[in-house]
Amino acid sequence: MTAKDELRVALEGLSDNEAEQVLLMVRRMRAIAAWDSAAPDDEEETEEERAAMAEARADEDAGRLVPWAEIKQRYR
Repeated sequence: MTAKDELRVALEGLSDNEAEQVLLMVRRMRAIAAWDSAAPDDEEETEEERAAMAEARADEDAGRLVPWAEIKQRYR
């Protein structure tokens, strides 16, 4: 039995909630792999980028950001 076959069998035994959790882990693993294989950013940060980051940090400190989980829930 191949690893994919074994995985298919294992998935069949999961509840929908458990399958959703496994899917989230797979998505995260793929994102991490993509991040790890990306070329390094070797360009200097611009003044505009520094200003944007400072603004984002200020928004975070002031509590003006919406958590990703809440955004997903809102727009499902």
